[in-house]
Formats: sequence, structure tokens, C-alpha cells
Amino acid sequence: MLNIDFGGAKRKNTVNGLWKVMDIQENSEYVYDMYSGKKFDLDDNTIDNYYSSNTLHMTKQSMINFLFSEFYRTLKPEGKIRIMVPDVEKSIMWYVNNSSECFKFKYAKPPCYPETRLGYLLAQFHTEDTYLGGKLKSVGVQHAFDFETLEYYLKEVNFSNVVKMSFGECSPQFETKDYLRYKDRGLFVEAEKL
Repeated sequence: MLNIDFGGAKRKNTVNGLWKVMDIQENSEYVYDMYSGKKFDLDDNTIDNYYSSNTLHMTKQSMINFLFSEFYRTLKPEGKIRIMVPDVEKSIMWYVNNSSECFKFKYAKPPCYPETRLGYLLAQFHTEDTYLGGKLKSVGVQHAFDFETLEYYLKEVNFSNVVKMSFGECSPQFETKDYLRYKDRGLFVEAEKL
């Protein structure tokens, strides 16, 4: 069985060795730059499952369909993907309801917006890449997702059974993969290749 955690090098939650990591980090089993536009170095129909947490919203809009097509191409029939991205709908509701939740998530700090409620909301849609000493320190948010938009992209490349779930509510192969710190702000979605 070959399961891949896409973008999971920082978390390295391999669940007893059942998961391999695909990431730009050199310590990944599969080194891949999601901005490259290159196909995954994987054959068609070879991956059992994909998991991606807090990564795909940093993908440029122009690359979304390509990456989802690569997930689909390399998944085996009946293979599944589970995606967690920040849920922009939750952020908007926190903004509308004047909730302090807007300010609790340190990674939503808006480096290119003022540190106001609106600045934090806007940072859920787009932030700039940050550099330190001429080197890329962190990639900014490039894309925002709600369920309707994520479902659209998945179905666009032929995924089926697209289902919105919640933290910890998942198919058995994804048990223990979700990260507690994303419980309240994450959008959790699973889809299948038929």
C-alpha cells in the first residue's frame, strides 16, 4: 500500500510508516515543487490514498486543476484523497460576528495587510511570499476555499463522492492524520477516484 501526505514534511505524521511524504523539503520521500508545473514522478494508478493538510491554499490559482489532475491520474481506482484547507466561510462568519477567533491563529497574521479584523480576513484570501536574506522564508496564501469551490475543482478533474467532513470524521485510512490545531478553522473534504 502506498499512501502519500502531500505537503506534509513539517508534520511528518507517517502513522506507523503507512504514509510517505511528498514535499519540496529535501527530507521527503518524494521531493516535489508544487509550483513547477511538472508531473508527479509517479506512474498512473499507483497511489492508494492522498492526504493534504494546510498546503493547497498556497497553490497558485493557475495550478489548482493541474495538481488535482495529478492526484487523480496517480490514484488507483477507488483511491481517496482527503484535503484540509482553511475554510474561508468560517473566517467570514468570525468577521461578521466580530469574533476573537479571527486573531487566534498565528499563521493567519497578515504580513501585507494591517493587523485589523479586516486585515486578518483578507489574509485568508491572499498574502505575499516572505523573504529573509534573499531566500524564500514562507509561501503566502494564494487561494481561498469554501466547500463549493473545492468540490468544483475536484469534480472538474473527475473525482466522485466529494464529501464535506469535520475534524476526525474520516475514512479509516485517514485516522489520526488530522492536526488538532486546524480543528476549528479547517475545511475537511474527501473525494474518490472511481
